[in-house]
Amino acid sequence: MRWWRPGGTRTPFGKQGGDPAKLARALVQIASEQPPPRRFIAGAGAGAIATAEQKVADLKAQIEAYRELSSSLAFDEPAPSLQESVQGAEA
Repeated sequence: MRWWRPGGTRTPFGKQGGDPAKLARALVQIASEQPPPRRFIAGAGAGAIATAEQKVADLKAQIEAYRELSSSLAFDEPAPSLQESVQGAEA
């Protein structure tokens, strides 16, 4: 796994912020949830949450900026079924 921090600075191994025992308890807690979360932000302090929230905001902005274009890519008419395509080729 590649460890990184915003801005590209790396924390020396063993010097990461946060309490490993608290992380272990948190992982056990979420692993026992049904269903377990698909994502879990395991960061020491509010910085990790703020970074994730900014990523979500950026993604939402991209969705809104290209919503119309993305929505315009569907077929105007339903695509023929595979069986109809095969029958048309045999005729």
